[in-house]
Amino acid sequence: ICENQMGNGWAWYQQQMKLATERLARYTEYRNMDADDIISAAADLYAEDATTINLDTGKSLWVESENEEVRSIIEALFERIGMEELVFPVTRETALMGDCFCGVIQSVRAEGTPGDIVRLVFVDPQGLTRVNDNTGRLLGFTRTPINAGNSGVEQTAPWEYIHWRLLGKGMGTDYGWSLFAPARRLYRRLRMKIGR
Repeated sequence: ICENQMGNGWAWYQQQMKLATERLARYTEYRNMDADDIISAAADLYAEDATTINLDTGKSLWVESENEEVRSIIEALFERIGMEELVFPVTRETALMGDCFCGVIQSVRAEGTPGDIVRLVFVDPQGLTRVNDNTGRLLGFTRTPINAGNSGVEQTAPWEYIHWRLLGKGMGTDYGWSLFAPARRLYRRLRMKIGR
């Protein structure tokens, strides 16, 4: 093997091992990793363990409060939006991606004002950005519709989305830190070895 071929091979290997640093590119890496049976099963197991049903309540989520009215309101909200069914996919997505976004859908009262929260819908993080003040307090989100360029950017109120995040190791990030982040390079090496 000539020195030039070895240099080209090393350059190719380095390119294959280069990890994404931008948030949306990391999401793509995590989606690709989720196509692997072992990583997908690990994400399932993590979410299943984190959302185990409590034998006393028969639910994964329950409300504890000394204020009976507060407890009743939150339990009614959980029932209305089907939170018990959402807790597993939200937990799995947050573990895999580091964060998870849901849009808050509200009813509209007769006078046109927002009413009760009626459901949560998963939102693709593409084009969705947190807007914080200089102390890190959430002011809202900007949403850029695909192919809209800068002209389509709009800022929402902070309550229009729910943003679940795993901070832990990534305390300096606004978007959380995936449990699978440390496995990205190893995943690429294994994929190269088995030819996928």
